[in-house]
Amino acid sequence: MTVIKLQCYESKQGLFVKTVGYGYGNWISINGVAPEETFSQAWKFLPGVVQVESVQRLNRLAPKVVGYKLTDEALASDKIPDYLSSEEVDVKWDDYEDVLVWTNYANLKSLYTEVRSEAVEEVVDVEFEASVLGVLEVDNLKGLSNTTVKLHKKVGYGNETVDVKVYTLAEYNEIVKAVVPDIMLHQQPCKISSEVAYKIIRSHVLENINPKVAKVTSDYDFCFSVKKMVKIKPVKSQKEVFTSSGRSFKYRKFKEVVQTTRDVEVFEMTNAKDRYGKYTVIKGFEGNNLQELIDDINTFLEDLMEYINMPLQECEHCSGTGHIVETFDMNKGRN
Repeated sequence: MTVIKLQCYESKQGLFVKTVGYGYGNWISINGVAPEETFSQAWKFLPGVVQVESVQRLNRLAPKVVGYKLTDEALASDKIPDYLSSEEVDVKWDDYEDVLVWTNYANLKSLYTEVRSEAVEEVVDVEFEASVLGVLEVDNLKGLSNTTVKLHKKVGYGNETVDVKVYTLAEYNEIVKAVVPDIMLHQQPCKISSEVAYKIIRSHVLENINPKVAKVTSDYDFCFSVKKMVKIKPVKSQKEVFTSSGRSFKYRKFKEVVQTTRDVEVFEMTNAKDRYGKYTVIKGFEGNNLQELIDDINTFLEDLMEYINMPLQECEHCSGTGHIVETFDMNKGRN
């Protein structure tokens, strides 16, 4: 029987466990406690567990032949039962023919179809060896490991929004990664690149923009912009009406349109990889640890959406006919 070897770190909150030499799929619980994810795919966290006392894995029992059912039920009679159990048939291996043969009802075998049991899963204890590597001081582990951001993912010709855990996007110094246990990396300085920050901001704006106040005017993988709809004194103008083919009528037709808003750009960006046109390169996010990185992301997104979705106040001097609208300074105060 295979012995599962485990390495452990103790903490006040519980036990950190890593399988040595075998994948995590070999076990599903320790002391009957199901593991939680950590900042590392290799390490799992067991809340409240002090030491390893037992290890469980899922044992899958394959379906087996339990009987035989008459293929054509119309043939059923006293001599041809509609169902035969495995015990009644008594299947044995014929070493000479190198096949399974029916001890009973052999002449009727071609009339029957196998009936198999359903696959069964059972939790069983397995042998293990556990070694404790040390004690870790951790805090807010669950909150940090579960914090997510929304990203748009291309699916066919469209997009869908998926939740991505922030810690999977964070980057760390290679030297730090070499000397610090991966389950403790969240306490080290980290950052998110300009390209990933672009995706996070783009998805957040698309999810939270107020269409009554602003609209997205450029939405591409390489550039993104938002314009605010500013109320102005109504201005009437004539707009030509065209045929269905896009041509002018023989006697040109016009209709009166009233413009009540004007579009003013309030946010635009590109990323450090594409650097498209005159768009401003968005800087990445950073923090002295994962918590500060998350705070940096949340603060930026909250400030940005507050600015984009803020209804414009009527000017006390011109009663709403004039506004001063500035573009959101995305990199202000950010290194």
